[in-house]
Amino acid sequence: SIALCLFSILTLPGLFASHMMGGEITYKWLGGKEYELIFRVYRDCRGIPFNSPSITVAAASGSNVTTVNYTRTSIEDITPVCQKQSAPCSPANQTVGNEGVELHTFTATIDFAASPYNAFPNNGICEIRIRMEQCCRNGAITTITPGNFWIESMMNICNSNYQNSSPQFLS
Repeated sequence: SIALCLFSILTLPGLFASHMMGGEITYKWLGGKEYELIFRVYRDCRGIPFNSPSITVAAASGSNVTTVNYTRTSIEDITPVCQKQSAPCSPANQTVGNEGVELHTFTATIDFAASPYNAFPNNGICEIRIRMEQCCRNGAITTITPGNFWIESMMNICNSNYQNSSPQFLS
């Protein structure tokens, strides 16, 4: 039985923690009823690649869920290293054995005057929730139970007359 246990342990494939470490959503009013949405996600380079998150806009009640078309605008290795060291997350968005952090940035533009987003103001929906979701949260985080990673932001389009931008995180 000891030999069987050793054989089982030694023949298991390598296990990796997942990739999602954290993220943030910001939005910027562009004029009229149009906003630029910015999604920043921090990825553990030892985890699986980060691709195709689900991004939606919905009423705060959970109704009127609308999928958002977005563009990935950058992948940046933000690991603090000395000048002579190479970037530990190279190649980008791949599983590597080095400790490191990548910043993935996605952007989208939505216009509450145009379909399908005009369904919110046309139906008197003021509180809007912007959400990004992807499997899975980083296994190194021990204060939460495993599951999908998601981040969410809320905006009120009625009280601001649409002239509303979120805070910008600088550090």
